[in-house]
Amino acid sequence: MDNNTTKDTLEKCSDTCEVVINVVPYDIVRQMASSAVEHGADISEFEKAYFTPLASEFTPFRVAESPVQMECKVEQILPWATMVALATPIIYAASPLMHISESVLSDSGRIDPHKIDLMGRKGPLLLRSCQWKSSV
Repeated sequence: MDNNTTKDTLEKCSDTCEVVINVVPYDIVRQMASSAVEHGADISEFEKAYFTPLASEFTPFRVAESPVQMECKVEQILPWATMVALATPIIYAASPLMHISESVLSDSGRIDPHKIDLMGRKGPLLLRSCQWKSSV
């Protein structure tokens, strides 16, 4: 964060040793971007981004609007080098539980990359489509 403190999400991850990873398709990318803005610990990112919280087996809530949610156990949190701009710790986590919406599955039961239309984020401003391009 700008004031040399850690984001509340990282604190919760460290305290509970649990995290939920929600994938982001194009249709919720603006909401995701607004949830990534720095908020105080007393502010609900779910409310700010108009996301619907879903109960999990683990401590953190899942995002109902996400078609794939991975409930994870944190294995290790490594600090990033302080010389790197926008330094962020690296969190290693195992995902023993995954929830997948049938709306993104192919007829064979696999995730269809065209149906899921994933977005990626690197840093606070860069958003990129992960849509598969085919030359066939």
